[in-house]
Amino acid sequence: MKVQIATINSNYDDTTGLSKTTILTDLGSFEGIAKLHPDDVPYASHYAGCRFAEQRALIKYAKMKVKVINSQLEVLKNISNELRNKKHYKENNGTRLLEKNIYILEDDKKYFADTAKRLAEKLKEDIETRDKFLKEREEKKQSNE
Repeated sequence: MKVQIATINSNYDDTTGLSKTTILTDLGSFEGIAKLHPDDVPYASHYAGCRFAEQRALIKYAKMKVKVINSQLEVLKNISNELRNKKHYKENNGTRLLEKNIYILEDDKKYFADTAKRLAEKLKEDIETRDKFLKEREEKKQSNE
């Protein structure tokens, strides 16, 4: 499955500690926001904040994609159920194409649901790793003083 996503805006505000990233997808634009933890002010990083914000935008996109696919699946399954009651259901090429599209959408739905879950886990891991790094850095700094 080929999905094109472009980052159209990414910025960090020094005064508020907010990082915002906007991505453009086939479903429109999605914005992710990351707020700088007060303890991290001395180590503020445009890169880390914008990366976390981008991950949040991607999670929003994947979740919305699942919702859109669910709507499409509902319609196609309703049509399929109506056609099953017809006399020549199995002989019709259109019904085979319908079943194929249902299968493809179910596969896409699983892909995007798994992607949203993986991205959320990765974001949590990245934040924890950064927290650990910052604590180690602070300990080294205090031990050198």
